[in-house]
Amino acid sequence: IIEVLKSNNSNSDMIIFNYEIFEKGTDQLLKMIKCENRTELAMQIGIWRIVFRSEIFVGLRFPNLIMAEDQIYLMKCEIDSKKVQFVDKVSYKYFINDSNQLTNNKNAKQAVYLAFFEAYEEIKKAQIITDGIIF
Repeated sequence: IIEVLKSNNSNSDMIIFNYEIFEKGTDQLLKMIKCENRTELAMQIGIWRIVFRSEIFVGLRFPNLIMAEDQIYLMKCEIDSKKVQFVDKVSYKYFINDSNQLTNNKNAKQAVYLAFFEAYEEIKKAQIITDGIIF
């Protein structure tokens, strides 16, 4: 990340990196996830691989959720109106199949409902919903 920031002459609001998925307890690379555009970012949210310009945080609060808070926060960032740069470098290693991961907790998965509710409220604020139809 530091190398990219030092060599980066752009004025990007967000810099998106790729990441790798590993099996917990091994050095076995299962998959490398590349992100080359906004559509792919929407499908592979994970703010732990994004560098944000500090001005993005003005007036925004990270949602008080235990699941899907990354997705809600990115919605609040109004990513479509930001200058986003996609870098073909890996900045994060994600380990799966850890019994302590929140995504493996059945009670935490129920909290996703709260995230959907908050997402719906954000969409309404942006006036994207008209007559029950999402545009």
